[in-house]
Amino acid sequence: MSTTIEEAVKPVTQVKNRILLALPSLDYQRLQAKLEFVNLARGTVLYDVGSAIRHAYFMNTGMVSLIASTENGATVEVGSVGDEGLIGMPVVLGGKSRMSYRAVVQIAATGMKLSVAALESELEQCPRLRELLLKYMHVLHAHVSQSAVCNRFHSLEQRLCRWLLTTRDRVALDRFPLTHESLAHILGSTRTPLTLTAGALQKAGSIAYHRGIIRILDSAALEAAACECYRIVKDDYDHLLDS
Repeated sequence: MSTTIEEAVKPVTQVKNRILLALPSLDYQRLQAKLEFVNLARGTVLYDVGSAIRHAYFMNTGMVSLIASTENGATVEVGSVGDEGLIGMPVVLGGKSRMSYRAVVQIAATGMKLSVAALESELEQCPRLRELLLKYMHVLHAHVSQSAVCNRFHSLEQRLCRWLLTTRDRVALDRFPLTHESLAHILGSTRTPLTLTAGALQKAGSIAYHRGIIRILDSAALEAAACECYRIVKDDYDHLLDS
């Protein structure tokens, strides 16, 4: 059974989402009244494949994984969303209101919850919001496409290094909770090769792993071992809000 969403009574002034912060003041003030602050516990499933989208989530902190799966239950992460983005992007395109991926909270998060009706209304009233979300959609699509290349052509070690660095960038932390089993599902691997690969990185001094907590000790070493996909995706997100 998936973890339920834990909602907290906290002021909406704690907004850290980059899209919301880039809105003109008047547009943000109008939208603010419709936003609901939520705490999102690790393991929370926001949407499953094919689920009807009833709310969108502007992420503030933490990270949500977008997971693709096969009929036999194999999984792999094809994208992730942090404080730069929104969960529920199909709504922005209009017409389609169902998720193509499983959206699960990988690193405990906070977000701003907005009903689909409110989002659709704001997209009509605020051209800047639509512009920002379309830019974000382009970057997210590039991320998903690059993940497909990475998962097909690069080694497990390269993909693990890329994922650790990307997660560090998303949550702005060098230390986060994660089990080997979760990492195996994320990277489309099984636990044994994942454990061996992570063990080699730990032996080399690049990471430390203890009781479900991973710490990045040597970012430069991870970047040297990662594939080019890390830098390609990072550059896209770094320039997301460029005019």
